[in-house]
Amino acid sequence: MDLKHNLTSLAKLAKQDGIRSALHYGLSRLGEVREQTLERNYLVTGCGGSGTTYAYRMLYENNIRVSHDRRLGRDGIVTNACDGTFVSVYDYGTRNCNEHIFCKISVKQFRKTLLLVRNPLLTIGSVRAKWNKNDNVWRHILNSIGPPSPNDHDLLLYATKYWIDWNTRLRPVASKTYRFEDILENNGPFLNEFGIKRPATKQVPPTASSGTKSYPTLEEIQHRDKELADRLAQRAFEFGYELT
Repeated sequence: MDLKHNLTSLAKLAKQDGIRSALHYGLSRLGEVREQTLERNYLVTGCGGSGTTYAYRMLYENNIRVSHDRRLGRDGIVTNACDGTFVSVYDYGTRNCNEHIFCKISVKQFRKTLLLVRNPLLTIGSVRAKWNKNDNVWRHILNSIGPPSPNDHDLLLYATKYWIDWNTRLRPVASKTYRFEDILENNGPFLNEFGIKRPATKQVPPTASSGTKSYPTLEEIQHRDKELADRLAQRAFEFGYELT
């Protein structure tokens, strides 16, 4: 990125999240993936398509200064880039630009970790659409679970593997799990985790960042890989979802 872009980003960060976050961003632009030890209060995480964008907007609109994916906020971060051991702070990839990981932060640096989950079939459809749209799979996933195989059928099976693997990794490190659908119905219990003892004063509409309306069925996954579909159904049931 050019100097003007970086200076503009630094100024914006300094205004929004303070000098420390601006300094963190500036160091990240050196291009080196480094491990940081910056303690924060909150880590809200879930695999891609689980509602992290919505959670970030709701918290930020209610004065909880978390960031989303690309930097650390004063109070923490909401991100899908957590493999259960480290959070990857990263810049998004597109067709013309590979995802860039700035640094990694141990989950132990956060005082509270909350896991977001969403109906897996909706999540898988959303993730697949994002990968196809950008013509790449997120680097922080490739680094953790390896690349998709030739048999992953237009990324459907790989997105299914991702949902299973990511939630299996994250559940043991989370102090509590929240279903996205439950937050939409009643956000009070989720907000209580952040010391907000009331419903959100500012509501935000759900965000469909993938823009897709095409979602797989369990039967479609079973047709391609029955064992994987059975694993998905079992893991989904553990989170309170019955896939039929």
